[in-house]
Amino acid sequence: MAQSADARRKLRKENLIQRKQKIKSAAQELFSKNGYRFTTIEAVARTAGYSKRTVYLDFMNKDDLFISLAADGLEFLLNDLKKIPMGMLPLETYIERYVETIVDFSYHHQIYFHMFAVDATRDIIENCSDETKRRAAEIEIAGFGLIAAEVERAIQEKVIPPTDAWEAAGIFIGAVVGIILLSLGGSQVVFKQKDLVAKAKTAGRLIVKGLFSKRPA
Repeated sequence: MAQSADARRKLRKENLIQRKQKIKSAAQELFSKNGYRFTTIEAVARTAGYSKRTVYLDFMNKDDLFISLAADGLEFLLNDLKKIPMGMLPLETYIERYVETIVDFSYHHQIYFHMFAVDATRDIIENCSDETKRRAAEIEIAGFGLIAAEVERAIQEKVIPPTDAWEAAGIFIGAVVGIILLSLGGSQVVFKQKDLVAKAKTAGRLIVKGLFSKRPA
């Protein structure tokens, strides 16, 4: 029996999804082993079992493929961060949970963490398709937004004085990511995970202390 038009479209879509995922898997393997600089589209195509031309059907260039992968990692992290209850915990407790989640992710997904925290430079991002840039930006903003929302809630409840919630979120995340990066030397972890959590929590507490420093009357 001949397939219906809907069935053919569904099969075609599934094949395209599988092809794209296979290319991403090959790229992740090569970026992990050789780094961004020494990974080529030709090598990715060969590893995935496709032609270079086929890879370009799904990705505009190497940068587009790289940032697409980095965005996948960011999305995994965002999904973990969303599991932290919002609007229910004291700001200090929420930030501690946020820190623990990022540190845990950096240990279990070090490749992804290095991709979006180190290798994803502005030049690489700007050389991507609009769709890829938009997706990466939306995921990043959503992650910052979680902290900003909690800071804003604390302001509304008069727990902390008025401040720029988004700026506070940026400072906090920048500090935590910086501490994690200082602890990672190549593929070797310099600090034990519990020590890194403690250091990152300390950074979080210092930032919260700054927010509380002029508690409203």
